[in-house]
Amino acid sequence: MSWEIDAIHSHVSFAVRHLMVSTVRGRFNRMRGQIHIDESQPANSWVEAEVDVATVDTQNEQRDAHLRAADFFEVDTYPTITFKSTKVEAVSGQEYRVKNVEELVNSADVKRVRSTGAIAVSF
Repeated sequence: MSWEIDAIHSHVSFAVRHLMVSTVRGRFNRMRGQIHIDESQPANSWVEAEVDVATVDTQNEQRDAHLRAADFFEVDTYPTITFKSTKVEAVSGQEYRVKNVEELVNSADVKRVRSTGAIAVSF
């Protein structure tokens, strides 16, 4: 089964430690993507999503403007980040866990980063 991710009922959020004192939390307000779940063989399942980096929102406009600048995302040149799963596991019933998500950042020195987190998918 395949679905378009419902951007109205979904979001991409993040949390980053800042100076080992506090945690900055934020989200990207626009995203799109697809989910494919193969119930008989979950290893054939995948998730791919793309976020509009200019919509980064940490509830602090000054910080958000800095994140959009060349020091971080350089959104004028690299407007999107694409996430692709490398492993999907069945948890129970119609619940799946997406693991080993690759983050492909379109930057001057193209980076490939593996997240250590997991995403829960239920339908």
